[in-house]
Amino acid sequence: MTYGTVKAKSLIYQSGGSDIVFTTSGLLRNGDNFSGSVVQGQLISGQTIVLTESVSGALIQGVSLNVTVLSDISGIFTAQVSGQTITGTDLNATNITGNSISGSTIATLTGDIGDLTVTGTISGVNVTGDAGSFSTLTATRGVFTSEVSGNSYKASGNVTVITSSGDVRAYGQLSFPPLVGTSGQILTSNGDGNTNWETDVYAVEIVTTPITGEAGKTYVITEGTTLTLPASPATGNFLTVINRSNTVTGTIDRNGENIMSSGANLTIDDVNFRADFIYYGGSEGWVFI
Repeated sequence: MTYGTVKAKSLIYQSGGSDIVFTTSGLLRNGDNFSGSVVQGQLISGQTIVLTESVSGALIQGVSLNVTVLSDISGIFTAQVSGQTITGTDLNATNITGNSISGSTIATLTGDIGDLTVTGTISGVNVTGDAGSFSTLTATRGVFTSEVSGNSYKASGNVTVITSSGDVRAYGQLSFPPLVGTSGQILTSNGDGNTNWETDVYAVEIVTTPITGEAGKTYVITEGTTLTLPASPATGNFLTVINRSNTVTGTIDRNGENIMSSGANLTIDDVNFRADFIYYGGSEGWVFI
């Protein structure tokens, strides 16, 4: 029997009962449109590649690719890559869409990206999805409806805004305290990039009826009444009292602590009374200047 070579762009064979083996290295040519179940090779390129199952290879190039599963070492597309699963070491395309996208580096100029897991870097103009997990995200715009996690996320100017510990940083690397603080507190800097919640020393309250004071506030008494000093004070606690009632009938109740080492309440006897009370502790108690 004479043996030869079969080369064609398409080959259809219907067996009559016997097995025939074809070697068709020239069946698919560079630049052709490919469609089928599985394509695998060292180099796959073309204008349009549509596969219902999988594409894999060392280098995949083309204008567009629509495939259920894409697995490759390097993928470069000038237009679009889409599929159920997209994996690879490097993937570059104008638009990337898929249910599951994973790899070391994924870059896209525009794209609607769903659930994605990237061990290295993802970058693009628009990065959107339900959940994301990656080391670094660089994008002009990122929208996720559920969760984003990774080592760090940066804003304009390469400024870190979120770290993997959940630390949120403002421009200039200021980190917010782990707790939400309490009403009326202000955010202060430690000078090392960390911040704390502090009581606003400028918080002012007008007093017209008996009241128990809070450390860190300023009280302006406008009616003859009683201001009770804070209970269980700590050394260094302070508050300010100003009398603007035009009377000398006001009282500072010591609330169980000494005032200027005295175990007696303080009677306001000056219509222009003003004092900063600081808790010193011990026998001194509250001292004022």
